[in-house]
This record gives sequence, C-alpha cells and structure tokens, in this order.
Amino acid sequence: MVKQFRPPAVPLLVFDPYFSIWSFSDNLYDDSTRHWTGAKNAITGLVKCGKKVWRFMGKVADREYYYCEPDVIRQTGLRVFPTITEYTFENKKLKLTVRFINPLVTDDLKLLSRPVGYIEYEVQNKTKEDVEVYFDFSAEICVNSYQNNIKIFKGKNGIYCGNSKQSVLNKSGDDVRIDWGYLHLLEKEAFFCNAFNGRNDFVVGKSTKKLKENRVLSLYTDNPALAVIKKGDKGRVTIAYDDIKSINYFRKNLDAYYKIDGETFDEVCVDAINNYNEIKYKCMAFNNKLVAMAEEISGEYADLLSLSYRQAIASHKLCFDKKGLLFISKECVTVK
Repeated sequence: MVKQFRPPAVPLLVFDPYFSIWSFSDNLYDDSTRHWTGAKNAITGLVKCGKKVWRFMGKVADREYYYCEPDVIRQTGLRVFPTITEYTFENKKLKLTVRFINPLVTDDLKLLSRPVGYIEYEVQNKTKEDVEVYFDFSAEICVNSYQNNIKIFKGKNGIYCGNSKQSVLNKSGDDVRIDWGYLHLLEKEAFFCNAFNGRNDFVVGKSTKKLKENRVLSLYTDNPALAVIKKGDKGRVTIAYDDIKSINYFRKNLDAYYKIDGETFDEVCVDAINNYNEIKYKCMAFNNKLVAMAEEISGEYADLLSLSYRQAIASHKLCFDKKGLLFISKECVTVK
C-alpha cells in the first residue's frame, strides 16, 4: 500500500446511507467527525496517562464555547482497509492505535447487514502510570437537526437514545440525516452526559454529572452524549444503530437482511458483543484476501480499492421482501 495515501474523507463508522460517519480532516483531531453530508456527527476521543490528557479524535468544545483544547497526541499513521480503518498516534509517553471496525464482508450477508461496529484501541505505555480512554458519541447522530429533542434510555446491554418523536422513514433526500430509530452504546458502564461537561471533566480529573435516563432532552441546550471511560492498555467500544425499518420500497417498509430468519436487533447486538474476536478475524481475513489481489496490480490500486469498497457497500442498504434479497442504493425512500 502507498504509505502517504490520504483519502478525501476517511471512513470511520460507515454502514449505510444514514449510519455513515467520516473524518474529513488531515488528522483525526483536526475537526469533529461528520456524516457523509457534511453535518457534524461528533465522536470524541481522549486518552489519559497519569494526570495528563491528550486528544486524539474530535474536539472537546464542538459548539460555540470559548475553550482551550487539550494537547493532541500526534497522529503518525493512517491505513484504510476494506473493513477496518487504523490510526496511530504517539508521543514520549504513549503509542496509541485506534481501529474502526465495520464488518461489511460480502461472504456473510447477515453480518454485512448488521448496523453494529467497533472502535478498538491499544496503548503501548512507556510509563508506569495508569491509562484511561474516554469516548463519547453525540446524540446528534440520531436526528436530522438541532431542532429535535432526544429521549434517552437505559437498556440491557448499555444505553441508547433517539428522536423523542419517532416517525420511521419519514423523509428522503440528499442533505438529510436519519430522524428515527435509536443509537446504542453497547457498554455496561456507559452513561449519558452533557457532551462538553463530560469531556472537560475527564480532562480536569473531575467526576462528571450523569444525566438520568427515561426523559426528554433538548439536543441544542442539553447537548447529550453517550459516553464511556475505559481503563487499561487495551479495550473496545461497541456501537450500533437500530433503524427499526430500513427501506420504504414502493410504500412497504422493509427490514434489514439480518432479520430474515427472525433475529431481532437486540439478539444481533448480544452476538456482536460475545463474538467480537471471531468477527474481527473475519474482517481481517477478508481484508487480507481482497488487498492481496489488488496489490498484484499496484499498491496504489489496493488503497483506492479499500476506500471505494467501503464507500460502495455503505451507500446501499441490504434488505429483503417476499421475493428475496434487495440491495438498494443511496436513498431510503423510493416512492413518497
């Protein structure tokens, strides 16, 4: 592969036209992460060693707040594979590797159609100090605009949130984000917080105020986020999106293909958590095979194929109806 390959946009959590989060910047910390339309879908990442905190993804103050951002841990590498994006960061104390895993493998269609992904991290600690890693996901990921209100919930496998007024498949168009369904952070220790407060409290070493579940919040004024703090040199977070129904196909709302044998969203989430190692191995094996074939042509071609593969697959939604499988591109409504 070409060492200095810099995609126009880097795929992070990219599954379908609505659950599609990218980095548009040279470095993962230069800007907030974004939906493919350019709207902000913020994921923030901070790493702490002892009492010192560095930022590796997004911004602490991603609104109009005046704020002196924490130092960044310098990005030293980026590799895009067909189903995995890998970043590396390093300073005098730490070397951090972060992988975004999207199991879009075409030899397992049920797995490909699951809206469940992972962020995995590994730290090479050059000190004897303890390491913590903070992640949060803005609730803006589950609505079209800041005018929406958010309802937050506690679930069996973590926390989740969605538009307070659910209207499944209610709109279509290019400059449109999802406005229904629920964003899930599948971590037992996950919590809701005001996004800015949660990040800043982690930076200054303060316990953050957690937001109580089962209530409605304003996206703009309350700025809710789904957050988790992981301890140790290695870990992962599991993130998922339940869109309830996936395609309006000639006035019929269709399910995602993973439900074809009766499996529910909750069941595939449990499987995704329990079988993470097997799923990651499938992704790596798929990457190795596809990249090896592409590299027979050239390293540059392998880079372009890896990027275009994920973009092409995630611009579709894999569903089914009575006649069988449907792989529908881009728009989620065919007839108004």
